[in-house]
Amino acid sequence: MHSLLPSLEELELISLPQLDFFPEGGLPSKLNSLCIQDCIKLKVCGLQSLTSLSHFLFVGKDDLESFPEETMLPSTLVTLKIQDLRNLKSLDYKGLKHLTSLSKLEIWRCPQLESMPEEGLPSSLEYLQLWNLANLKSLEFKGLQHLTCLRQLMISDCPKLESMPEEGLPSSLEYLNILNLTNLKSLGYKGLQQLSSLHKLNIWSCPKLESMPEQGLPSSLEYLEIGDCPLLEKRCRKEMGEDWPKISHIPFINIQAFRRIRN
Repeated sequence: MHSLLPSLEELELISLPQLDFFPEGGLPSKLNSLCIQDCIKLKVCGLQSLTSLSHFLFVGKDDLESFPEETMLPSTLVTLKIQDLRNLKSLDYKGLKHLTSLSKLEIWRCPQLESMPEEGLPSSLEYLQLWNLANLKSLEFKGLQHLTCLRQLMISDCPKLESMPEEGLPSSLEYLNILNLTNLKSLGYKGLQQLSSLHKLNIWSCPKLESMPEQGLPSSLEYLEIGDCPLLEKRCRKEMGEDWPKISHIPFINIQAFRRIRN
């Protein structure tokens, strides 16, 4: 493949259950985007030589519990999406922290993953999405507060997550989306007050979330949306709710008492 397709820039390997190694000679050096999906035997190694690789999507390898050290990724990587790794228990992978160009990281539907990497995430991250991680219990991991470039954070469908990080979130954050955290009870002791760049905050379907942080919300906040959070909705009612003084400075507030029909 290397010699036949030297100019290949995009490659998708999908549902190849018998493929266990990349072709002899490796993958084309000009490869910019790589998708590996449902290739259960494939040994993912040698990617560090792909010095043009910017986008990597890794989907559905059920026997993988952690990333082997030989799975080195190139430092040129800009976006990384990890999805449907049903038995992935750990992201404690030293190579992740050294992806110095990584701007966007998405982790979807990895039900065994309980925590984020102790080694920390790349400081270059601007966008982080954690979605449908059934066993994620905590965001208290080394390096979250030090993601000084992080602008967008989305956390959704993590039923075991009960609170936001006690040490706070990075002050660079501009957009925070909290969705369907059914057991979230607290937004953190230190609250969100220190997020001096935060412009937009969305909180949806968090039925156990009782109140806004005691320290209030940052003065930079321009838009607040709350939906399907009955306890919080009551406390944030205009001029009547106990938490109204904490949010009254926000120019645009949208509170919706939407009730989803659950089977």
